[in-house]
Amino acid sequence: MTDPEITEIAALLRDPAMVAFHSLNQELLKTLTAERDLVNEIGERWRKEYLERATREADPLKADDYARPLITLAETLRMCGRADVARRVYARSIQLIDQEALSRQTRLHRGALLSNLAICDLLAGRHTEGIAWLYAAAEEDRITYGIADVRESYALSAGGIIGQWLDRVLTSLPPRVLEFVTRNLEATLSPNDVRGFCLWSAKQWDLRIATSMVEYDSVNGKTDMHSSSVRLSVLRELASYFEVLWRRLGSLHVDPGCATRISPDRALANLICHMHYLVEDPKKRAANTALRASKTTGLLWNSIKKHDALLDAIEGEIAQCNREPLDLAWRRLSTETLSPDPKADAVAKRYLLAYKLRNVTSHTFEPGEGTVMNAHKDLYEWMLQAIIYLYFSLVFTGQVRV
Repeated sequence: MTDPEITEIAALLRDPAMVAFHSLNQELLKTLTAERDLVNEIGERWRKEYLERATREADPLKADDYARPLITLAETLRMCGRADVARRVYARSIQLIDQEALSRQTRLHRGALLSNLAICDLLAGRHTEGIAWLYAAAEEDRITYGIADVRESYALSAGGIIGQWLDRVLTSLPPRVLEFVTRNLEATLSPNDVRGFCLWSAKQWDLRIATSMVEYDSVNGKTDMHSSSVRLSVLRELASYFEVLWRRLGSLHVDPGCATRISPDRALANLICHMHYLVEDPKKRAANTALRASKTTGLLWNSIKKHDALLDAIEGEIAQCNREPLDLAWRRLSTETLSPDPKADAVAKRYLLAYKLRNVTSHTFEPGEGTVMNAHKDLYEWMLQAIIYLYFSLVFTGQVRV
């Protein structure tokens, strides 16, 4: 550092405004340090008075008894507006339990503490972390209570913590999503049906559709680069989930031929289109359109349901959709007609958009990209429509039993 730089810094430190600001900073550091010390003191006192005397309870109803005093204290902090401190108390308690269990070579139930830690994260908007803690709490319940499936745990049950969280999440579900699915399925779909779908997805250890709704809603009305990055992340997650859902539902299809043919090595273009033709090579079908008439088993064409018009619409557009940049593909999908059948036309466009977004968001795609900036609401709603329609079109027609 040069002498002029040192002189400049020294002058800045003598500035009255800087001195006052530094004083505030010191007070803040004192407060934070005091809070840290308080969390440690709470943990240490609880360790000595309750944790050290805790034993592995044979009675499941008493498995959480040693943790109840700490939970009472932490929940008091949370209800008094100090959820941040409550979360630190819960996190510290988990560390202490792990240390104690290791030193004594025993196992102590942590279900209630993990569930409350999850609630703190969910309420603070840390949804990914919160969901992960819920899964951990459910696993604790499975081991302690001997339940057959972690999804029977209160943490992951329809009437439990995750169900209550989903009730809040689904208030942000765009009305046009349900309208689209209801209209094109010709069946009444309610938010409670979507809740069931989200719970089913949670049972597959995947809650991307729910967390995506929360994340997108969190930047509603904002136009800064961070908000654009969040929207990009949401579209990327939904596009990825669309492919995962296609494979998962395919593997559960009641037509064994369909389930067998949904193999891990098939790309999404193959899954939504090419695998349904006896000649899978799209170039050969393009050279000889008569080959398009010879179809075979897939999710859109099987012994239960044959979506000829939908497949024809996808087949006629997928090559062009693949070649074009996103903005041109989106313009075509949102303005042109792919099929004289209005339902096939609408659904094909959603599936093709999901395919396009899966490709571009997996490679070169920036949050400042014009299409994301200008059409993010429509892209988001189309993706939700594609995903939810896919699920219920198979469940409501008995092709997949969940």
